[in-house]
Amino acid sequence: MLLLIDNKVDARDLISAIDSSMSNNETNFNHSKVSSTSTSFSFPLFEAMVKALDQNPIKIDHIARLIKDLQQLPPDEQLLPDNFDEIWQPIYDVYQKLKQ
Repeated sequence: MLLLIDNKVDARDLISAIDSSMSNNETNFNHSKVSSTSTSFSFPLFEAMVKALDQNPIKIDHIARLIKDLQQLPPDEQLLPDNFDEIWQPIYDVYQKLKQ
């Protein structure tokens, strides 16, 4: 998400979402509703990538390099969520067509 942020407002929104998500997970953990390993964040990653594709496509190139590096990690160290390619690949395909 940080690679996709365009301005201070987006950065503030991201920080706010992280703070909120961490607070919610801490509250849930304290109430024994969720374990400490169930931390999850919900950021509009797809929307951010589409926005970058439209407004600043070079960012997609930066993301592509990061994804390539992450995909080379051993299977037990993978950081990308399952089915990430279902979102990423169509965006990257469009980016490749725009570069031509």
